[in-house]
Amino acid sequence: MDAKEFRRFGYQLIDWVADYREGLARLPVMSQVQPGEIRAAFPAHPPQQGGRLDEALAALDRDVMPGITHWNHASFFAYFPSNTSYASILADIVASGLGVQGMSWQTSPAATPPSWSTPRTRATAASRRPPCWRASAGRTCGSSPPMRATRFAWISWRRPSPRM
Repeated sequence: MDAKEFRRFGYQLIDWVADYREGLARLPVMSQVQPGEIRAAFPAHPPQQGGRLDEALAALDRDVMPGITHWNHASFFAYFPSNTSYASILADIVASGLGVQGMSWQTSPAATPPSWSTPRTRATAASRRPPCWRASAGRTCGSSPPMRATRFAWISWRRPSPRM
């Protein structure tokens, strides 16, 4: 795939997502299929050659969509999708396009600050006092999400709970 095809397919897929989201109200909230029904729609062996995007989208509509629970449906009350707004879908495209690996500062210095500034921004927006953050030299006071996750893992490992 070259850049020209990428653009063309990207526009088609964005249109498909927008059409899907606009038509959610007419879809059942929960899947109406029986176990094994979706799998039976797929061939036993993969095709020898790739197909066309319009064929893939037709197969998606015909074979996959009947088995989807529509989390963005206005009548779906079980969980709250937090990463499926139009803005977050576009942000996913940017993140995938960049292909950033943000495991540590060395893997991509620009990906490290959002891991601790995003919670701070959210806390401020919610009129809550943000936890201890220092912006000097890109350090935090041991409060960034990766640091908290690591600390929790160590504590859990050292002091196992009888319920675990």
